Amino acid sequence: MDKHNERHSDVAIDWERYRNKRTLLVVELGEERAAELLYEMSNGNSAIASGLLGYDRNWAAHLWRRVLHKGGNGKSYSAGAGFEFKKYDNQKTLQDWHNAYLQHSENSTEHALTYEWKVPKDTETVILVPVSDLHFGSTAHDYPTLLRLIDWLKETPTARFFLAGDNFDVSTKTGPGRVFSDAFMPLTVAFDLLYEVLKPVVNQCIAVGTGNHEQRIEKALDIDFDPSYELAKRMGVSFIGYQAFLRYDIKIGSKTVQEYTHYHTHGCGAARTSGAKLMKAKEIAGNTLAELCSFAHLHQEFYGKYSKRVPDRDGNIINVEQHVMNLGAFLRYEGYSAVAGLAPCTPGVSSVELGVKKHSIHPRQ
Repeated sequence: MDKHNERHSDVAIDWERYRNKRTLLVVELGEERAAELLYEMSNGNSAIASGLLGYDRNWAAHLWRRVLHKGGNGKSYSAGAGFEFKKYDNQKTLQDWHNAYLQHSENSTEHALTYEWKVPKDTETVILVPVSDLHFGSTAHDYPTLLRLIDWLKETPTARFFLAGDNFDVSTKTGPGRVFSDAFMPLTVAFDLLYEVLKPVVNQCIAVGTGNHEQRIEKALDIDFDPSYELAKRMGVSFIGYQAFLRYDIKIGSKTVQEYTHYHTHGCGAARTSGAKLMKAKEIAGNTLAELCSFAHLHQEFYGKYSKRVPDRDGNIINVEQHVMNLGAFLRYEGYSAVAGLAPCTPGVSSVELGVKKHSIHPRQ
């Protein structure tokens, strides 16, 4: 088949006329007809169809999924970089759905992620580093700061980190910001590059969480796909979703010497002032008795220590400390933040020291 001059429904298509013209085909023929012709011309190969019009290789697959309800080559919907995603298993009977739904509901107990943090015998403290709001792939991402953090982690073997959500920028037409001008690279490239950057310190990674930017994909394309989940799989670490409880068992040899409880959520909302952001964090922290609570999303760093009065096992009223961290971001002041007039974010990471010989939590300066 001549892919550059075809005839469909008695209308000749001169594909060279549309090369690198992006929207011209859709504007002239309409989205559905353009999707059909691209699918036939490329035999369902998203890279060919997308490349002809000048898009990232996955653009056509997303178009076919949304408009024609089919994926590249008529198979599972491919997002590139080895990803596979799906929505529902259409082979299930109604009884299968009933049984699966009941099993899901009966086994919905939430569990904390327990992380064994092994340290040498003479260790006084360890360092916990939540890495939040990388927005990797964005033109505004602060890449040098991330690389400096990786170098520091390599030099600090008792430090551990986790990715706290919005790890990728994921610009979509339905989200704020600009789809093309805010993205420096395609998501598939950002995924591979971030993995390569993190690979030297993967053994120091506790887990990977997700955020509202990753969720844009599911909202925009109606598919079950999260690049941060895929990153966790490639790194071989736990995926904690949008929020989770974590417990750190700090061990010397086989003996647990300290235990710390931690609640993390990526957070939500659009608080603009420092006071509103602080109140948002305190409000969510009030739902848990975890010793440490961390919140992302709002791009402004602050730390607070609060006391809660509880009875101990003997009935005595004691004060229990709760440490609340709001996390910064890896973004320069440009793009959506600057256009919307938001406050500049706190660049880099927040971190805390956890005592090994003595139970203590302290923010690092």
